[in-house]
Amino acid sequence: MRVLATKAPTTWLREVTYYRWAAAAPILVPIVAHLLYRDEPNIGLLDRVIIFLYLSGVALPAYIPFAIGMFWWLRGQPAERYRRVSWIAPLLFVPPLLLYLLVVRWWMGSTEPWLDVLVFYAIMSLLLGYGYVALIHVGRWVLSRR
Repeated sequence: MRVLATKAPTTWLREVTYYRWAAAAPILVPIVAHLLYRDEPNIGLLDRVIIFLYLSGVALPAYIPFAIGMFWWLRGQPAERYRRVSWIAPLLFVPPLLLYLLVVRWWMGSTEPWLDVLVFYAIMSLLLGYGYVALIHVGRWVLSRR
């Protein structure tokens, strides 16, 4: 009984810590992509992916407060809750992102059609968000096998 009591919190702490560190991926990936970015006329497929990841950094001003809010909301929760919430987090992130984009458009005085832009960014946010979630869960699976 005593062994189980000491193992459970350690395992829980490690997995929760992994999910917390993994939430930094949407912050670190655009920064690394910026460092790898090359502005050359002849670009290959890898360069196109790097540009795409670099441009995903446009969401950072909305993502950072969102991630802080999620951590506050999940504080003290078990790893299972982190796993479940990670699958809905991209959906939960779309409204703060769109609100941020509307504020930026208003501030900049943009005259582009707002609905097209918001739909585009909502779709891109979901694609990138679920890509990060899949990457996080694959990483967790790989680490659990080691």
